[in-house]
Amino acid sequence: MSTPLSGLTALSFEELERLAELFSAGRLPMPPSALGLSREGFDDAKAVVGDLQSLAEQKFLAQQVATLLHALATEKRRGSAPDELIEIVVTGPDAAGTFRDTAVVIDELFSVAERSVLVVGFALHQGQTVLGPLADRLDTTDGLEATLCLDVSRKPGDTSREDDVVARFADRFVSQEWPGKRLPKVYFDPRALAPWNQQRAVLHAKCVVVDDAQVLVTSANLTEAAQSRNIELGLLARMPSVAMAIGRHFDLLIRDGTLRQVPLGK
Repeated sequence: MSTPLSGLTALSFEELERLAELFSAGRLPMPPSALGLSREGFDDAKAVVGDLQSLAEQKFLAQQVATLLHALATEKRRGSAPDELIEIVVTGPDAAGTFRDTAVVIDELFSVAERSVLVVGFALHQGQTVLGPLADRLDTTDGLEATLCLDVSRKPGDTSREDDVVARFADRFVSQEWPGKRLPKVYFDPRALAPWNQQRAVLHAKCVVVDDAQVLVTSANLTEAAQSRNIELGLLARMPSVAMAIGRHFDLLIRDGTLRQVPLGK
């Protein structure tokens, strides 16, 4: 006789938190299918689905299941050895000599991505180098999707049509910044192209989210200087609930049209 909720309690803290966020965000129905869970990266999907079907029969709603999963995750965390969930990440002089390097962390994040990578940045230069590890991973990992949210702005005095500015950015991105064969999806904030300064707003955030499980929030732009010389500071969080919340924020900006896709023609 199996233990009640044995499939769910066998999940790790990170998996429980991630599953809870999927229900909270409405990205999974209640109960989900084994195929749906497998697509989200849960290996023993059959056992987990069995538990969730049992909860559905007891009239549990998705939000109630999310609350239960958060509680299970909390108990699992209390019963396990404490892990370092947040690390300080820097570029430039490290006076304490104890912090991790921005470029190293970003390369590591790209190298372990299996399902999704979200990169948000303001300035993009030397993309062939900075984005090279992500391009390599995208070309060699089936099922991996990469989304870049970048600033597309006018140069001072540029009065070109918005479509022309975006087209020039797309051409530069494909020909000079992206070294891979398979292209990511690229989005921008069209408010940055408003004709008057008072109406303009730029996409200034900088972060990397991998597989809805890890997120780096940093001051560093996507440039060689920002990742190797400048004084930059960031936090790497191995917290699925935080990673998913940040990923969901940009997903909603894309869905509601605040961010628009850059047409790439490679």
